[in-house]
Amino acid sequence: MDVPDWRSRDLVAGDCPLSRTLEIVGGRWNAMIIVRRDEQPGTPARVEYALTGRGVSLRPVLAAMWRWGVRDEASWSAAAG
Repeated sequence: MDVPDWRSRDLVAGDCPLSRTLEIVGGRWNAMIIVRRDEQPGTPARVEYALTGRGVSLRPVLAAMWRWGVRDEASWSAAAG
């Protein structure tokens, strides 16, 4: 697999695989592509969420992003305020 030149303007182009993936993972489409919402009958109303097939295939990537977010959370808080 080819790794992109991280300085390349191609990374922001619409046909860039990384750009498309970030749009899906971070955008409003993630609910339809990555996560499935199941409403459960009964009272009180209950909703369960599960990964779709595509979400399962992204599990290692999502876990790495989560770890990155946890690791860098302190620096984000400091920068915000």
